[in-house]
Amino acid sequence: MKNLQIDEKLIALWGLKINNFKLQDLSKHFQLSEKQIKRILKKWEEQGFITYKPGSGRGNESSIKWLINLENILIAQMKQSFSLRDFRLLHLLPSNGFSNPFYSQVSNLVTTNLFGSKSVSEEILTFPIFSSKLELHPQRFNDAESGFVIGHVYSRLIKFDENNQFTGDLVHHWLVSDPNVFQFYLRKSLKWHDGTTVELDEIVKCLLIGFNFEKLKEFKPNLISISKLNNSIIEIQYLGEEEELLYVLARIEMSIFRDSEAGLMGCGPYTIEQLNVSDMMLQANDSYHLERAIIDNVHLVQIPSHLNRKSLLNGKEMDYQVVSEYAGIFSAYIRTTELLKTNKAMMHLIREAFCYFSRTISEIDHLKLPIYSSIISENANTEVFLQKPITIKYCVNKKVFVDYLVEVMHLFKVNVHVVHVPVTEAVTFDDLFIETDIVIKGDIVYPLRGYEKFSNKCEESNVKFEVLELYHSYREVIYPKLLKVSKNKIFGYPLLSECWVSI
Repeated sequence: MKNLQIDEKLIALWGLKINNFKLQDLSKHFQLSEKQIKRILKKWEEQGFITYKPGSGRGNESSIKWLINLENILIAQMKQSFSLRDFRLLHLLPSNGFSNPFYSQVSNLVTTNLFGSKSVSEEILTFPIFSSKLELHPQRFNDAESGFVIGHVYSRLIKFDENNQFTGDLVHHWLVSDPNVFQFYLRKSLKWHDGTTVELDEIVKCLLIGFNFEKLKEFKPNLISISKLNNSIIEIQYLGEEEELLYVLARIEMSIFRDSEAGLMGCGPYTIEQLNVSDMMLQANDSYHLERAIIDNVHLVQIPSHLNRKSLLNGKEMDYQVVSEYAGIFSAYIRTTELLKTNKAMMHLIREAFCYFSRTISEIDHLKLPIYSSIISENANTEVFLQKPITIKYCVNKKVFVDYLVEVMHLFKVNVHVVHVPVTEAVTFDDLFIETDIVIKGDIVYPLRGYEKFSNKCEESNVKFEVLELYHSYREVIYPKLLKVSKNKIFGYPLLSECWVSI
């Protein structure tokens, strides 16, 4: 049984906990044709996982019987693969459907192999990231974990120093020759990760693309032009203040990259030497234009965010350190549709439900601190009947928050349909509000200017919103205890190019 090939669909079938089923239901769940489902079930039967008995006619129930305990098989395979620093099996696990003892065993295995003595050496640093999916394109990422990796692979014209002040990255200095004319002087001998020269025209192209990016489009009206004065000077004509322009140029989204058939290439302190579905290997860039990173190799291991961090850390006090960093603020954006606008009693009930949700959210996660409070009117009409459910889209990675919101809304007898939208999914502003009454979304914190406020985009649209700030969100950043970190951070994570290991 040790050599059995376990795939994601087999794990998903185990998680469904079914013995009898209709073929069309399973087909819909896996988004495959009924013929494909039959073929897969027969394959698993031949491999010794299950016995499969087809239904005796169309629409009749089929049945399966498990011949093995899949949890035991997975644990055995994880023990072997984790000891070899291969964590790919983690990404096949759903957030539910398996027993609590199984998830505890998985957490213990991760802890032993990730935070044990092998996690730190003079040659390589193993660093955990709680994300099942990383987006490595500078203009497509939506989460702090992806931004953290991008900040190590790519460079920008300007960056923030450890005191959140502007300093040169690709440029060694800049001048303001006129209130709206800014000249940036590039460093000499800038190299891409493949050793080829970074051309000034490539930088100008990236900057122009960046200003057209949706997250930065609010700054686009102030941009007059970006041009090349000579082979070492870029001139930007900008109607806004100097600090505003520097802030935009220092954003991770304004990273400079080369887009080729081989993929994106950067010129940052680390190169991606190996990229898998569950981890990646970063190597210090020898041709980096600033001081070379002290740590030669960084093994970034992705851990699905639904694995409980507390259980991962139990019993390993000597091997890791935990730092709580402020992540942002979550708010409810209530679209004042005709449905809600004309039903004041329903609006009142929704506000009170969110008030309760805010006050109790820390019971679900101690890293969430309540903000929203409201006063219940003594004469409030709580007998509200609404046939059509209110649609809420909740942009958050952990489904446990979505489930809790549903529980609270039902407690207040609010008829809702809550859609889980993981943060890592690239969803546009317009997509979020398609057939939606309420959106719950977090605002990321940036240096100097604070939140990248989603409410700004709401104000730019023609739709009216009521905004309720619900809770502050913190994240626990976990890294080996022997890692000495600088004050410089990327979304709360340490800038690894300025860190070192004390053996």
